[in-house]
Amino acid sequence: MKKALALLLALTMVLLVFAGCASQNDTEETPTEIGEIGATDESNDTTTGDENAEEATSSEDKYGGVLVYSPGVQSEQNLGYPAGDTNMLTTCNAAPALESLVRMDTQGNIVCWLAESYETSEDGLTYTFHIRQGVTFHDGTPLNAEAVAWNIQMCVDNGKPQYARVESVETTDAYTVVIHMSQPDLLLLSNMAADPSGLIISPTSFEENGAEWAEKNPVGTGPFVFESWENDVEAVYTRNENYWGVDSEGNQLPYLDGVRVVYMAETAVTEAALEAGDIQLWLRADADSLVKFNGKEGFIAEKAAVPSCNYNLVPCTQTDNPAANKAFREAFRYAVDFETIVDSLFGVNSVATNQNSIPGRVYYNEDITTYEYDPEKAREKLAEAGYADGVEINLYAENAAVQEKMLTAMVPYLEEVGITANVQLLDSGGVFSLMTSDFQDGFLVGGYNYSPDEFGKMYSLASASAALPVDNFSMDEATYQLFEDARSCTSQEEAAEIVKELQEQIYGTNLYMISVMTQSESVIRSDTVQDSGFYLYSGYHWTPETAYLSK
Repeated sequence: MKKALALLLALTMVLLVFAGCASQNDTEETPTEIGEIGATDESNDTTTGDENAEEATSSEDKYGGVLVYSPGVQSEQNLGYPAGDTNMLTTCNAAPALESLVRMDTQGNIVCWLAESYETSEDGLTYTFHIRQGVTFHDGTPLNAEAVAWNIQMCVDNGKPQYARVESVETTDAYTVVIHMSQPDLLLLSNMAADPSGLIISPTSFEENGAEWAEKNPVGTGPFVFESWENDVEAVYTRNENYWGVDSEGNQLPYLDGVRVVYMAETAVTEAALEAGDIQLWLRADADSLVKFNGKEGFIAEKAAVPSCNYNLVPCTQTDNPAANKAFREAFRYAVDFETIVDSLFGVNSVATNQNSIPGRVYYNEDITTYEYDPEKAREKLAEAGYADGVEINLYAENAAVQEKMLTAMVPYLEEVGITANVQLLDSGGVFSLMTSDFQDGFLVGGYNYSPDEFGKMYSLASASAALPVDNFSMDEATYQLFEDARSCTSQEEAAEIVKELQEQIYGTNLYMISVMTQSESVIRSDTVQDSGFYLYSGYHWTPETAYLSK
């Protein structure tokens, strides 16, 4: 029974990721220029003992106060057990208390955190981590090699896919951990940096209290100590007086006295709380609210500079239906003016895309085969597919604002070329059933969250090794092999060329999926909140140690 429940929870988390991404991007306003996160903040000035830290401004007026924010969703059910069932929001909501060995910078490069340094063997089969000394968990026990190895082994033993290629873990001295791989794994470091499974908790607290307790009581090394949690109400953290990090002037971090997370899922309620000053910051704000607060006195509306999610149309390719025909998929792609739809309905924090990436990202293929809006070509391809006299098809999605608007906007374009599209909006149970056993025709709207990056999520949801493949969707063996070839690379640079070819095969040559748009998460904050630390390198991360409230 426990195994069945765990599987159901895991499948549900994947479903939430796949059926639709987080922000309720629901505006029909003319797109408004929204600033990017970090553009008006002071530079992040934490040095944490590292030599390459930037020069910082004086910290004299940064200390004090409690940051109260809403994550834009209801409570996370697991804040402190990374080896258990988690979703990507855990990474942000547990960030005050839990940290990881490594992080990413804004370009996606790996940087050290609880690990002072690391080395990778030339063959990619050995990772050696040198653990930062003098760091303690909130329960007073030391962070050392034994504690880190325990965390990694827990994830391995619990079958976390992020550690599927870890063969063994050993400690060679008090502060050195060595991971031996069964084969190279490009995703290991990025998963450690960006996935909840990379967060480090106290083995002592876990073993004394158990997994159920740990889920609601995160005990880590972070800048804030967990105090309390009430389901769908709030989580409270107070300043860690023994935090190991300092800013570039040598001043103790964090600056804030505490953090209070207030769980609000309703837009109107959150807007009212922000305007009343009951909260100072709102994550995952919808696009309507971004427009409303943009330029409003006392507030700053921003979108993340990094993408968080890519929406795709996933076809049913293994039954006798139009979507299984590549020429029909090409007709569909030519028939719809995706750019106009995205710009007019979702343009505040979204952009139309032709692949699972955007320009400037390491995995973006600038030479990918494109299908520009062309109704005449759509008709030609429809005839080539055998549907010159027209055809009817179903479009399935979760019953949510983004998906409904997206699909509804496509219908008249498709009708113009002879495709009758029936929009089928389902509850979460219906989407789950469709994904796992009932997908017999048409297209399913799916969202690929960028976790730890676009390739990582593509691998976890679309490769032959995917834990939850979509029913009746498949690709050719050569494309599946590209997934494995890229993951087995020993450097991101080497993998990039393979992933670009993967993008070509999926979104270009074979058009196995149709990319609709990429979305960025957003923040609305009081102008008193500075260096907030949200979304600096992904749509799921928070670096809270340098956040402060201006006086």
